Amino acid sequence: MTWIESRLRPEVQGDPYRRICRALMKESSDGVVILGPDWTVDDINYRARKYLDLVGKSVGGMRLLEHLYTTYTPTLSRGILESESTDEVRFQIHRIEKGPLPGLTLNAFVRKWRDPNGGNEIIMLFLRDYTQSRQRESMMNDFLSTVSHKLRTPLAIVMANSEMLGDPGTGDLNEDQAEALKEIRGGAKELEKLIEKLLSFATPTIAAELDTSVEVLSEFLNAYVNDVARKERQRAFALTLDIEDTAKSVQFRFALLRMVLDNLIENAVKFNTRENAEIGIEACVRDEDRIEITIRDNGTGIPAEDIDRVFDKFYQIDRFQTGRVDGVGLGLALVKRIMQTQGGSIEVASELGKGSEFKITFPTANAVS
Repeated sequence: MTWIESRLRPEVQGDPYRRICRALMKESSDGVVILGPDWTVDDINYRARKYLDLVGKSVGGMRLLEHLYTTYTPTLSRGILESESTDEVRFQIHRIEKGPLPGLTLNAFVRKWRDPNGGNEIIMLFLRDYTQSRQRESMMNDFLSTVSHKLRTPLAIVMANSEMLGDPGTGDLNEDQAEALKEIRGGAKELEKLIEKLLSFATPTIAAELDTSVEVLSEFLNAYVNDVARKERQRAFALTLDIEDTAKSVQFRFALLRMVLDNLIENAVKFNTRENAEIGIEACVRDEDRIEITIRDNGTGIPAEDIDRVFDKFYQIDRFQTGRVDGVGLGLALVKRIMQTQGGSIEVASELGKGSEFKITFPTANAVS
């Protein structure tokens, strides 16, 4: 959809601006709806009518959000879409199978443009059918979930017996035996972490069921950084935190934020071979209803040709690591999935040999001063 954005130049205003929107709508192979500032339908192409079950129906004066939140299940709260501070956002729209209507999953992108001369705001909604891709993902997730659950039983046996062998009551171990037992325990714990990550990736619906809570952002992040420092005492890296709006309270699914940060910090540590490894976290609340967090490191960096692939499932940059990095390449894919389900975004910038910067932006359910 970037080709559409590149042609909607800010200097084009008023009615010519709207005519360009309509021309681009006709060119697009996606479903496109042009809306007024109150989400009243101004124009809609056939593909969007088909996706939204509006073929042959009058849409003049229709408030599209009423239709969306009555007939479909968007993954984003209505308040975020209506917020004046939301200029663009990506999310998904689901429809369960009902009567003659089949199940449907749409990838949605909203972009708002404002006339700098004081004219009306124009909202464009782009829709792309993601149903078949989602079905394939569902099959893969079912497989991952089944495999993960099957692995849990033998893993539990290994961990229980290794604990028993380490019990002084079962007899003393010589130095080689003790070292071997230590490696067994370490390998079992790594496998346990991998299974948990597979399950987290294979059960994305859990994220939508997590409750929101109101917390002071700075307090949450300070507690998180202290917790990471305590858990990672054996891994040598410096973790710093810089927060704006320190007294700002936000309502959000903080369990998801912790999951995202865990994966980004884990990657920053794994892909850093420096003796003076550094990781910095910067955070602020933007426009009252968006959290922006940047994670920077001085690690190995990401080659330019790999930037677009780092969020792919099971993808790892192995040619510089020669198999020394644990994991299967699901961490960043999980982060991207969480971003999408919560209407957020993630951006990455990196320079090989100098480090990487990941910027995540989350819409909050509400912002409280």
